[in-house]
Amino acid sequence: MKQTSCSKCGEEIQGSWCAHCGTPNLAWCRVKEGSKIFGVCQGLSLYTHLPVVAIRLAFIIAAVFGGWGIILYLILCLFPVRDTAVASSPVPQEDNVGIVESSLKILHKFLSFIVFVILCACLYLPLFTICTIAVIASVVGWFYPYLQIGVYQCTFFELGTIGFLWGICNPLLGILTIYFIVHWILTFHFKKWQWSLAKTVVTWFVIAATCISSLWMFRQLHRKTQFKTWSVTTANSLPQVFMTENIPIRRVFFATHHQDHMRVTYVLQTHEFSSYTASNMDNIDMLWDEKPRWYNLHMLKKSFAYFDIFVYMPEHQDLELPNVSHVHVMGKWHTVFLENNKGVALENAQIKNLHVNIHGGKVHIENVEVDTMYLYLTDCTTMIDFLHSEDSKIYQNNGWLEIVDFRGKMQLQNISAQCKIERPLFEGMNEITTDAGKISVRFLHEFVPNLNCSGENITNFAPRFPAQNASMKVTSKNARVILNMYTVE
Repeated sequence: MKQTSCSKCGEEIQGSWCAHCGTPNLAWCRVKEGSKIFGVCQGLSLYTHLPVVAIRLAFIIAAVFGGWGIILYLILCLFPVRDTAVASSPVPQEDNVGIVESSLKILHKFLSFIVFVILCACLYLPLFTICTIAVIASVVGWFYPYLQIGVYQCTFFELGTIGFLWGICNPLLGILTIYFIVHWILTFHFKKWQWSLAKTVVTWFVIAATCISSLWMFRQLHRKTQFKTWSVTTANSLPQVFMTENIPIRRVFFATHHQDHMRVTYVLQTHEFSSYTASNMDNIDMLWDEKPRWYNLHMLKKSFAYFDIFVYMPEHQDLELPNVSHVHVMGKWHTVFLENNKGVALENAQIKNLHVNIHGGKVHIENVEVDTMYLYLTDCTTMIDFLHSEDSKIYQNNGWLEIVDFRGKMQLQNISAQCKIERPLFEGMNEITTDAGKISVRFLHEFVPNLNCSGENITNFAPRFPAQNASMKVTSKNARVILNMYTVE
């Protein structure tokens, strides 16, 4: 075993204590004699002069609250075990050391141990957890595509050489940070594990590679998108308009115009990551015959290309759009049927019949006039602002629904969802039925209808005076319903 000199008497010592004067060595070791598992608590007890029972209790408490005690115990198990011969060697009596000096040593080690515990709880272990999560997330990014580029989701390795370097260096930097934490603990607190030149070179190489690849990826993710726009006048049906030879459509905008034909404007966007360029985008065109034909598509598929399509149709037409990703509807329509869309937006529209059936996603309705409306919403986030409907039926299952400045007749069937209605102007016979969740309705003074409340957990702060040709029935089974007046702040 390597011998060191005692800091007090200068004699050579082995292990954790000087055999002549009893001065503890700065190096800490585990002690198997009298230990229960690996000798960690016994070694800390001899090193700090604290009761071994108190140290074991501290590890148990830290293990129960957050599991940090187990992690710290396993890290300390990496230390060597104290030599048996040195451990059994007699320690001199206290007569050789002054009482004051011995007490100061005990106090110093006790305070050092307290500082170490506080730093572990507040700094070391949280940093260790964050770095571990970062390493796991980076490794998952090799296989799971969670990077979003337009409509594309891709892994690190699908982004070329820089993406490969980024995906490799990120977990390496996390592991290196964990190594720094452990090295700092062993060097600063336990006087172990010296640094070396090779470790320094590897460290700076990993840091430099991570910084360069991160900056380059940031540039790639935020680089300017190239556009190509052209319009086509056609009499073809909508399914043929959407034929884009496997180039994804991000959004589709529908509007009406006074002409008797359909005009389609295509906006092709390319977000370039590979060596292929979109410099020849001017040569890309569409010819409408029986089937659209595309040129230079091999270049676009290498450049993360996707479409925004603007469709202008004659007024008072029927619009049926099942399974279209993100739809924006404006203008005057006779019937609009939307089903299985990820995102729906209706703005500045006049619609005679509206039918929306959405499972998941977002729905936004603003400044819309509807004669008859049917909304079937499941797990949706829905925002309705300034809606006038002569007859509306809304079925909501889970999710969130907010209605502001509604005017007309409403029948709301709410099942275990959250609903908020602000400043409604009810007309005719209205009904709200809820099974669970929470509903909040805030009226203006002059807009309060005849209220008929029945059920449980209904809090009614709204006055019951008649409004002309308006009534509302509220039925609650197991929900929280709040009815009150709107106050202007």
